[in-house]
Amino acid sequence: MDSSSTPSNSTPNSSTINPKSIRQKTDPAWAYVTMAQSNDEKRLLICNFCEKVITVGDFYRMKMHLAGQSGDIARCKKVPNRV
Repeated sequence: MDSSSTPSNSTPNSSTINPKSIRQKTDPAWAYVTMAQSNDEKRLLICNFCEKVITVGDFYRMKMHLAGQSGDIARCKKVPNRV
């Protein structure tokens, strides 16, 4: 039997892998943020210091919260200076 006609159980090729599903979270701010899921299946970001919750599409806003930048999100009053 020809080996090219049998399905392979090896690692999938790059055309079958969704890059978003394997992308690592490399931003240092992830050390201070927890990702969770609400009861209605929405993904959430939670500040590890004050437990503020925002929707997952707004990681930039969570970083501004941690950095103490004023704007469209309140500053975290519990974040240590080292962060």
